[in-house]
Amino acid sequence: MIAIGSCLYRIDWPDGPYTGSGYGLDATQALLLALQAIGTDIYTSDYRRSGRLRWLVPGDGYGFPVPATISHLLIGGDAANAGLRS
Repeated sequence: MIAIGSCLYRIDWPDGPYTGSGYGLDATQALLLALQAIGTDIYTSDYRRSGRLRWLVPGDGYGFPVPATISHLLIGGDAANAGLRS
């Protein structure tokens, strides 16, 4: 029997809310995939590209993991935590 987990999330962008989800074989995998989806949404957003997005310390990242395919976008603490900078 395969258990399927899901984790819904919501980002309240200035132009309106966005709801997404992560799905996995269990709740832990679903949570990890949802966190990566949030990171992907943030790092690929127009708000980040325009420089209008920051969290706590400008330039230090946003506190969410991303898939390896977009890890080149990570900045500050996010990059350091992913082992991309010392």
